[in-house]
Amino acid sequence: MFAQGEFFDDYGGGVSQLATTTYNAAFFGGYADVTHQPHTIYITRYPQGREATVNYGVIDLQFRDNTPHGILIRAYYGATSVTVTLYGDTDGRTAHEENRSTSNPVPVADQHIQCPASKLVDPNNVCATLAAGETAQVSTGDAGFDVAFDRVIDSPGAPPRREHYTWHYTMLPNQILVGR
Repeated sequence: MFAQGEFFDDYGGGVSQLATTTYNAAFFGGYADVTHQPHTIYITRYPQGREATVNYGVIDLQFRDNTPHGILIRAYYGATSVTVTLYGDTDGRTAHEENRSTSNPVPVADQHIQCPASKLVDPNNVCATLAAGETAQVSTGDAGFDVAFDRVIDSPGAPPRREHYTWHYTMLPNQILVGR
């Protein structure tokens, strides 16, 4: 889990993988994006900006079947993958992504944390091994940046419809413990 600027173990691992896979199935099916939100920080296993996080009661993933037909959602998983397939009649509609760009890079900075540190930052009690002024990096950060792209939905007999998406990923600093 990632919350309040920290990674920690909690229930719900894999939920974002399922949400992201479901989001992409709806995205490429051309279904209406009611609400979704990418993660605050970029996670490399997901497509930049084209991912979805969920947080019960706060952040949700919703899409709408905007066809006159129903859809069947089939989800399954294997040892190393999650697959979500939407079965339905889109009346020949197709969707694809165009014009992906990234901008406004924010380089990784260092965050110095005086010992003793919280259990979330220092779960292995590294602080206990550090002499005064000695440092130890306990997590590696990630750069921040903006991403933008378009979803183009082509429907027979209609002009292409473009939807523009943007997202800002926050820089996550390296965490460095400093002994006292």
